[in-house]
Amino acid sequence: MKKLSLLTVALSAGALFGQSSGGEARIQLFGDMMRPSDQVIAKIGSVSVTDQAKAQTGFGVRFMGEIPGTSNWFYQLGGRLESTSKFETNGTVSPGIGVDATDVKFGYSYWSIGGGYMWHFDAFTLGTHLEGRGEAMNARGYLYVSGGTGSGPVDHSVTYLRPWVRVSGDWSWKAGSVQPYVGIDASLAITKTSQNSVSGLTILDDRNLKAMAPNASFGLYLGIKF
Repeated sequence: MKKLSLLTVALSAGALFGQSSGGEARIQLFGDMMRPSDQVIAKIGSVSVTDQAKAQTGFGVRFMGEIPGTSNWFYQLGGRLESTSKFETNGTVSPGIGVDATDVKFGYSYWSIGGGYMWHFDAFTLGTHLEGRGEAMNARGYLYVSGGTGSGPVDHSVTYLRPWVRVSGDWSWKAGSVQPYVGIDASLAITKTSQNSVSGLTILDDRNLKAMAPNASFGLYLGIKF
């Protein structure tokens, strides 16, 4: 219910602002798919276990408005609701040693602010965007190790602010006073963090959790423009 309320408020505010700005305004709902990066999740003696959470799809809302006094330059605000996926390792990683990380979930969401330029080719629009994303990540659950030490709870969260570039392409059509459109996009993180230790999931710190962040995403979206 809270998620539905958030989307409703964002859409209503975007529509009102778009009508008062004088330029083109866009409201879109999107779904994007990404996969967290892999890293060492457990260190058992000389054995290092590498894993990553499964791919996940999240949904969000984005509002874009043409900057007053310009042509085809847009600012944008948006956010993606949290999605979660589990780690995959579950089995023998060395003779007599087993690791089960499937109880651990990785959660991911973000808010974004940025700008972009849109090229219009009749019904088709190509866009390039530069965004700052505040990525909220968490890893929670329990790591099981059999035949060795290292079992324990996993519970850490962090916010990661970094720049992303996004390329979009969409097709629109007339429907009264508005134009619905559908599109696809691809995003790439400009910076990334590397793992600085191999202590594993049970001793996560901010840097190591940031190292799990996705570095690319692909999405579908639909919306209306005024």
